[in-house]
Amino acid sequence: MSLIMITEVMKLMEETDADFGMEEKEFIAQYAFRTGDTDLVKKLIEELQEKDADREKVKTKYMQLADKKPEWAEQIENLLIALEMYRIEEEKAVKRITDFLTAHGIDISETAVKDSDVKELKTMIAEAKDVTEQEPEVVQTEKAPVL
Repeated sequence: MSLIMITEVMKLMEETDADFGMEEKEFIAQYAFRTGDTDLVKKLIEELQEKDADREKVKTKYMQLADKKPEWAEQIENLLIALEMYRIEEEKAVKRITDFLTAHGIDISETAVKDSDVKELKTMIAEAKDVTEQEPEVVQTEKAPVL
């Protein structure tokens, strides 16, 4: 999308017959690539075309627009990052729980661990613990050789 945007912007600059130097053309192309917003790029070109325009101020203004995100957008991005980190940790914990339970004779899938609440899992573990405690311990003895 951004490469297409640069092509469109180059056509726009040609259509306006603006007298932009290489530096301005490069700035406009970079801005188009960063924002992908045709309307903002058109406004940028218009402002840079004005006879009495302070081109450095215009560039600064538009770079700030490109870099500036509303505070709520930054907060949402931070929350999404945190959410993804917790999802990864949850997957690790579920895997460890499943491995531990399987090693102790409780056959359960990762999906079942995820979908169960903690109380159900504790009950399942307690029941499995009771079963293993009730099983008589088999003591191995040497068998006498059969003659």
